[in-house]
Amino acid sequence: MIRKSGLVIKQINDLEPGELIRHDFGSGSSLLLVLEKLEDKSKLFGVVTSPDFTSPMQYYVKRPGGKCLTYGTDWVLEEVHGPETSIGASQPHAKLFIDEGGPVMAFSPGERHHEYGPVYFNLAESNLQQALGTSVAPVLCWRLWSDQDHFENREDPLFEMPQQER
Repeated sequence: MIRKSGLVIKQINDLEPGELIRHDFGSGSSLLLVLEKLEDKSKLFGVVTSPDFTSPMQYYVKRPGGKCLTYGTDWVLEEVHGPETSIGASQPHAKLFIDEGGPVMAFSPGERHHEYGPVYFNLAESNLQQALGTSVAPVLCWRLWSDQDHFENREDPLFEMPQQER
């Protein structure tokens, strides 16, 4: 057998920051990025897209326990640089930035926690950072692929920003 997917089942408790996973909140498969292990063994996730969330790129805390499907940490980010991708360009709706430490994703708090600010995840270091640097460049168009083969074969991406109608 030759399998083209590296998707495997894993315990949520065993996930590491930087893993890209599929999880079902009740309405279908969601795509999440593991952001941080919390002291109470909960996990902070960046919900890239989900039928259970009103918009993409929100964060969510999940208690320990359960299983999910994981692509691991070798997924591919494809940046599409346009005229807006320049240092100091103001793009309030951007969710991906080039910072001095590498690419950074921004996740919003969502409607239930609107009093909190966004969280920033440094993709190069697989960790949270306090804020964006003073010299950042927004990237408005980008795609996520499960692995290098998926990217090179140009199959449908796992996620595309801005979201495309299918």
